[in-house]
Amino acid sequence: MDPLWLSRINRTGIIENQQAYSLEILDRPKRTLLIIIYTTSSIFALIGNTLVIIVELFGRRSAASLRKFLINLAISDILFGVFSVPFTYTDFVYGSWLFSPWLCPWAQFIQILSVFITSFTLTVISIERYYAIKFPLSNQNKWLTNRSQYILLISWILGIIWASIPQTKIVQFNWENQIKLDCKPDDQLYTSRWSVQ
Repeated sequence: MDPLWLSRINRTGIIENQQAYSLEILDRPKRTLLIIIYTTSSIFALIGNTLVIIVELFGRRSAASLRKFLINLAISDILFGVFSVPFTYTDFVYGSWLFSPWLCPWAQFIQILSVFITSFTLTVISIERYYAIKFPLSNQNKWLTNRSQYILLISWILGIIWASIPQTKIVQFNWENQIKLDCKPDDQLYTSRWSVQ
């Protein structure tokens, strides 16, 4: 339910079947369970991906051609798990933005960047594996290994550029005589910024 819609309706018209609307979409026990699940997943994302980075740096478990890509994937997953998940579930559970207004675009930036990096890295790993399987005894699959640092640098540059496009905005609304914030997608992203004149 959109909090902005709720703030515009008549207070006498919001009671249905003896229940009033609330910004919080879940009751307290479900909210607590969801917070525990999301917190646990964030902690596991941090610990698990940190272990992946340590093993890839100091161990010899995976192919040398994949090592940099797996470390890159782990860094991206840490970014998502630590910096995106807490903001997303808090906004979802409480129905309003509880954090400082400047964190809204920052959280969106990190979320878009980490998803872009993850997708790009998995695509490059798939291409590398394809060449390793198709040409197992050839040097044709070495092009990716020899240029991996450049490919990763390009992925981060493209990800930062894409994530830098402002895609969210903070909107204030009045709810039960309190000013609340909503971190919402900018509806004009595709119509105003990308329109053909």
